[in-house]
Amino acid sequence: ACYVGCDCAPLMYEAVARTESHVALARDVATAAVVLLKNDDSALPFRRASDNGSEASGTGTEANSTSFPPTSPPPTFATSLPTARGTLTPARPLALLGSACVAPGLDPNEPDWTAADYYALGGSGRVIAGDPTAAFDTGTSGPYPPLSIAAALHRRGVPLRVVDTDDAVAAASAMLDAAGALACAGATATESRDRPSLSLDQDAFLKALAQDTAQERAAGRLPPLAVVAYAPGAVLTEWAHFADAALILFLGGEQSSEAVARLVLGQASPSAKLPITLPLSEADTIAPCDADSDVCEYTEGVHTAWRGMQAKPVAYPFGHGLTYTRFEYRWASDLAVTLSSNASMARLAPTDAALSDVAVVVRIAVTNVGADAAHDVPQLYLAFPHTAQQPALVLRGYRKTPLLHARDSYACTFELTRRDLSTWSGGWVLQRGMFTAHLGASSRDLRLSRDFEIS
Repeated sequence: ACYVGCDCAPLMYEAVARTESHVALARDVATAAVVLLKNDDSALPFRRASDNGSEASGTGTEANSTSFPPTSPPPTFATSLPTARGTLTPARPLALLGSACVAPGLDPNEPDWTAADYYALGGSGRVIAGDPTAAFDTGTSGPYPPLSIAAALHRRGVPLRVVDTDDAVAAASAMLDAAGALACAGATATESRDRPSLSLDQDAFLKALAQDTAQERAAGRLPPLAVVAYAPGAVLTEWAHFADAALILFLGGEQSSEAVARLVLGQASPSAKLPITLPLSEADTIAPCDADSDVCEYTEGVHTAWRGMQAKPVAYPFGHGLTYTRFEYRWASDLAVTLSSNASMARLAPTDAALSDVAVVVRIAVTNVGADAAHDVPQLYLAFPHTAQQPALVLRGYRKTPLLHARDSYACTFELTRRDLSTWSGGWVLQRGMFTAHLGASSRDLRLSRDFEIS
């Protein structure tokens, strides 16, 4: 034991807890946390001539990267070019676009406790390694900050053409004769104050680049444009409408860019789901409290967050997340109600063991009907009887499948407890009437539904 302010310094600041297994775990967790928002016409993953389905070994030599002048003239597009998408080679590199692609990590000696970067939250809970680059062989990071996506791709030997400014004209020029394009953006957040807006720092750059190149990309004269967003929470994604693919990662730590690199190169398939709703506008969200007021009233009750937005159009709904393959759902057995028909309606305390009694069992089968191996995360949503005055849908469970190869199936079992069928009114009260169990890939992609009654 130690006492903060007395003798904890060696344990807090001098201990070296990093091991290869810790780094690998951090990388795997970050990889599993990246959400694929959009992937039109399978724009991702990018392909390399050396790809063989395994982690590629990069040379880390600077010959794999070139910088592109940020003051380039407006691009001109040939009318006789073949389809621009292709295999990444030194002659046809990956265009890496925007200042966030080379964003460094926070200096471990940063004196401002609220400071943050694109990989970690600021505030009293902030964790910065004494040497945040220790997990990487900086000799293979080239001229790029070790935590950046540029460094992660360079370490894998990916031929790059980097525009390290948020100049949409220079970025569009860099896409000419590239085999693919990846634009980057981010935002930071910290304890003690609200974010000034829900826009990414590079929002204007992304919108200009995506809109200005949309026609040429559609015609095949420029390669597909993917965007990766390093986000601290909900963000506005108008730019995604004009991009071909979009990924988002919420504060993934030092291995954030390693995770993104693995996914955009097809060394893993995305499997994460959105834990929040991405709104169409800031007006659709609950506004921060007035900083000049001592009173902050929240009146939405149980209709907060995504549950209160079910009737509104959104950019990307709660639970959304794509993979590089497709999954189909089917019922594996009839839904089984196991709760006794004479179960008590009495209010139960939160500690009452009866709340854990299994009331309903739901079984589905998930089948990979695509070509690539991936995990899936089917979700169970519940619609209460109207008399319960609950949100239209509430999440009551989710299951992550093992890695499923083409044509593999997996049986998922969901158990609804008495607590799941109850609402709070001075205690947990079991609701009676007609419920509906919905199984789906998100809160707005419901594929199976079945009614059951608690009488």
